[in-house]
Amino acid sequence: MHLNRSSLTHAALALSCAAAMAWSAPAAAEPTLFLDYSITSGAVWPTDLTCVDPFAGCELTVGGSGTAIVSGDASRSFTINTGAFLRLSEDASLPPGQWRAGGSFDYFEAFSALDSIRGEYSGIFDASTFTAELTFTVTEGRGLFAGRSGTGTSTIAIIPGSGPGGDEFHYTETGRFAFEPAATGAVPLPTTAALAGVGLLMTVASARPGQRRRAQNPMSS
Repeated sequence: MHLNRSSLTHAALALSCAAAMAWSAPAAAEPTLFLDYSITSGAVWPTDLTCVDPFAGCELTVGGSGTAIVSGDASRSFTINTGAFLRLSEDASLPPGQWRAGGSFDYFEAFSALDSIRGEYSGIFDASTFTAELTFTVTEGRGLFAGRSGTGTSTIAIIPGSGPGGDEFHYTETGRFAFEPAATGAVPLPTTAALAGVGLLMTVASARPGQRRRAQNPMSS
């Protein structure tokens, strides 16, 4: 098969493009660290005592304590404290009695707070059952979770009038977070074979026709 200069140049460009795509678009990492937690002692109260009705747009503060188990890249268990701000909003696309829920959260190891995560969450609150299904996005992590991207889900059950005064709201929560490997800042490089192939083809393609003929038939000189 005869390869002219044009075909070699096109092949070199195609190979260089493939190498660049492999360099700039590494495969998404699979989660390697997991946080399973259960909140058994939680409370809900108005952030502003002059605005106490969450169905009228008043913000709520949520805080609790429970147990957490880390698995995957690391393995340990600890007491976890949770804190969040919650707002409910109406959405005409939802069935009657359901509300959009959302806000920010900060979950951390009790006592030392060395291992912690924070971010944003959203979900659906069902006023008929006082339960919520939430989805979390981690925007910052410390300790075990430093530099990791993570998402989570949880189920919350709010228990009205369960406090000593009969007018407080307590809750329980069960959830799981999954985290990708910590970012190292290193940019994946093209493979050595791809770079070598690009270099070889570009060298051959850029040679003058006479040089290629002499390289192919040394006795012609």
